[in-house]
Amino acid sequence: MESYGISLKEMQLLAYFIAEKGYTLVAIQQRPNDLWLVKARNRRYPILHLCEQSDAHLARERVQLRQVHRALCDLIHRESKVVVINVHADAHTYEDAYVHQIAFGDHLDADFLHMFPQASERLVAVSDEQAEKARLARVLETSRSRGSFLRERTALLPRYALILCALVLLVTLLTMVVAASSAPALGNWQLLRPFLDQMTLGSWGMLLQLPALFTAAMLCDGLYHRGTLFIAGGSVVLSALFQVMSGSEGSASIAAMAVGLWCAGLLDIWMARAYRHPLIRRQLLRQLFWIVVAVVLNNGAWITIFGGVLGALLSALCCGKGSFQRNVRRHAFAAVAALVTVVGIWMVTSAGEWQAVWEHAGAVEHIQDYTAYDQN
Repeated sequence: MESYGISLKEMQLLAYFIAEKGYTLVAIQQRPNDLWLVKARNRRYPILHLCEQSDAHLARERVQLRQVHRALCDLIHRESKVVVINVHADAHTYEDAYVHQIAFGDHLDADFLHMFPQASERLVAVSDEQAEKARLARVLETSRSRGSFLRERTALLPRYALILCALVLLVTLLTMVVAASSAPALGNWQLLRPFLDQMTLGSWGMLLQLPALFTAAMLCDGLYHRGTLFIAGGSVVLSALFQVMSGSEGSASIAAMAVGLWCAGLLDIWMARAYRHPLIRRQLLRQLFWIVVAVVLNNGAWITIFGGVLGALLSALCCGKGSFQRNVRRHAFAAVAALVTVVGIWMVTSAGEWQAVWEHAGAVEHIQDYTAYDQN
């Protein structure tokens, strides 16, 4: 090993990924010589393992690499295969169920070339390797001092889970404002009452459902990213429609959305067979506690729970990036279109019956309550 502890090729790629592509070098205490690069915002390659090892040597370390990779995935709330960037001359490019190796001595992956077109250009031969390493070390030091510590830590946060929880709190405040207003000032706002009721915090029981929502949203954030918001919206809409069509009184509040998001996360984990890892199973068991709390405190509105789960699963199939989701996406869109058609036909053929069901779900009932309150 040279004085810098890594080869020139490794250092050239290290400088490229850190200084030009915004990756962060992560130190592994149990494996101090490993080079792991993390960039949570990169969907395709959130974690990279840079090395110069033969295929036989890498195969012997396969289990250890998967364990380190699993821990990094839990850290940044992302899911991916073990992506190995190998600069060894005899290494070969291959991909299986768990490892995707990209060997610069072999042909490069098309997706990798599209994402990092200048990577191969950084591997250049020089006459003085030590001087080149010293220059690259200065580049790394400059990029480190130029980088923002706050930006690096912010990238690790489950952004879409936080956005979803903020939206829920915003809608909650909107619901409280609507409830405090008089009936004449509400106008058509009452038509949205069953939908707003899905996310109201009218009791301490519903307040206890917030941890379930956040844990489920955090699970989906690492799997679907911005699709988390789409899945949550589909869950809310379908749970509200099930409440209206069934004439169910009360509301499942945010429980339907929390259970739906968690089931959508389970779908992706099951498809990737990630449940076989002990860390994943322990994480799911911790989340299951809050999901059970949310279901127990749903005030008996089971039909809306079912609607929330169905809406979340259909939405997950529509926006998922896995091979299974891509294969059934057309069928998921067809199911959504069929459901919308059935609801539309029911509203047209039932004359004014759907309005009575809507009133029974809570819309006009709240108008009457607010009117009586103002008269008093």
